[in-house]
Amino acid sequence: MRNAATVVVPIAAALLLVGCASPQLTTEADPTADFGAYTTFGWRQDPSTLRQVGDIPADFPQILADALTDELASRGLTFDGAQGQLLATGYVAIEGQTDTWSDLGFGVSRGSPATDIAIEWESGTLVIDLTDASTGTRVWRGAVFGEIRDDITPERVRDVVERMFADFPVDRR
Repeated sequence: MRNAATVVVPIAAALLLVGCASPQLTTEADPTADFGAYTTFGWRQDPSTLRQVGDIPADFPQILADALTDELASRGLTFDGAQGQLLATGYVAIEGQTDTWSDLGFGVSRGSPATDIAIEWESGTLVIDLTDASTGTRVWRGAVFGEIRDDITPERVRDVVERMFADFPVDRR
């Protein structure tokens, strides 16, 4: 069983970046995950139910879904709905606000005790998690802070997602 410090450390490191005034980006990948073995992806929940803090534009969930689908397809993964081997989840904060987050960390599957932490969301935060569908374990997280605004364009979302995935363990094809 993992101790609380192991679970909280990745989030704490990301939160250190939240306090910075300029846009920041951070990614982390489970070093034990075999990313080359994944061939399909989907959504953990419908993108229209994107977890949000503040009012996001009505079309933002679909814009994000399109950008993420294109990015993962460029890396050889095929969209397979809820049956994908990797399942994506997104979180967005247009306004700064405190929210409670249950984080399992890497190598911890759903059903394991989560660590609840309060997060001060910076305005403009976007977090994308990829979870191994067979184990329920989060294997990758990308987060950008200070980039997402209520007037964001599809082109800007694509740029943010592309930068998030620049160091993804599977290269573009």
